[in-house]
Amino acid sequence: MRKILVVDDEQHIVRLVQMNLERAGYEVVNAFNGHDALKKVELESPGLVVLDYIMPDLSGFEVLQNLRKNPVTRELPVIMLTAKAQDADVFRGWQSPAHSPKGRCCWDTAATGLSSAIGRSA
Repeated sequence: MRKILVVDDEQHIVRLVQMNLERAGYEVVNAFNGHDALKKVELESPGLVVLDYIMPDLSGFEVLQNLRKNPVTRELPVIMLTAKAQDADVFRGWQSPAHSPKGRCCWDTAATGLSSAIGRSA
């Protein structure tokens, strides 16, 4: 896994995550909304997706559901990166059929913990 797709509607967050991942030796592809994320997954075949939870139009949770429905992307590792750290939000994500042990999805509430989350998803 050397290519990572970073998805967030806030460009400064994408840039921050991108810089940190590139410093660690990863190739980074960006998307700024859920629809673009689904297209980039198909075109770029990343080994991991870092996905914001709250986005307009198509949320990160909805993107994750779409990825899990597709046999090609069902097992693609996803890290949900969010500022929403309430227990109910995290519990909803873990209880979702979109979260599967094969597809590996983990939650991270701060960009600083991203490298450890990448290690957990690998």
